Amino acid sequence: MQWAEPTDLKPRFERLINRIDELHAKGKKVSLIGTSAGASAVISAFALRPSEVSGVVTICGKLQGNVSNTIKELNPSFGQSMEMLSKSLTKLTPELKKRILTVYSPLDIVVPPRDAVIPGAKKLQTKALGHNVTCAYVLLFKSREIVKFLTSTS
Repeated sequence: MQWAEPTDLKPRFERLINRIDELHAKGKKVSLIGTSAGASAVISAFALRPSEVSGVVTICGKLQGNVSNTIKELNPSFGQSMEMLSKSLTKLTPELKKRILTVYSPLDIVVPPRDAVIPGAKKLQTKALGHNVTCAYVLLFKSREIVKFLTSTS
């Protein structure tokens, strides 16, 4: 998703939900990975389709805390996604949270660790420096752990 686009999040989120439904109807295992701002969208999709999604991984995602009005103005879809997330988090039972892996770095100054985890979900900490570097590092060098986690959720 292009978070800075001035378009409404709703049609893009509906496309994600429709794709989940399509894949599930074909008997495919559906797993979601959301990086940075995308983490809030995949958690909301999972909360909406817990039977269709087997597991979720968030990487350096803003999952807790407030988002400033300035950020919401610059990234309107992200603001909408964060509003959806607050409602979605209340739907996550302890069992559903076991199917979520949150990956974060204590050295990420964009999304601090306290905002990048969901209490009750699994956590993977990395020591990469910075937000974008951590996202890239995790996708390149932690893919084995991610695949192992997602495989275990089926």
